[in-house]
Amino acid sequence: MASEPSRRALHPGFNTGNERIAVALPPGGTLVGVPATGPDAALSHTRGWLYVKLGWWRKRGTLALSGRRIGGGARRVIAEVGPLPSYGAPAGEFFPSALYFQKPGCWKITATAGGARLDVVVRVTKA
Repeated sequence: MASEPSRRALHPGFNTGNERIAVALPPGGTLVGVPATGPDAALSHTRGWLYVKLGWWRKRGTLALSGRRIGGGARRVIAEVGPLPSYGAPAGEFFPSALYFQKPGCWKITATAGGARLDVVVRVTKA
């Protein structure tokens, strides 16, 4: 059920997306979450949730992320996103994200920026 990586290079280092938004997904689109506790639980209400980092690229606009569990039964994804030019991408193109999932399962993540949209489906498992 996870999104399959694109068969063509979208942007160096990013394997899933389109010409305006792309993400670096692990093989098979399976994200292995770690418990959001200690320093990784930046938001107090994320304790016990699963925490995953993902890198995003966008051509222009402000990147925003949202998500929901397919089949319901959980709160929406909590996403913290910020530009970080020190990763070798031109300033403002690379966006690291911290995603918090309430429980394992299949999740649909939606990225928007500059009028573009990308939907990916990932499988979230526990470490």
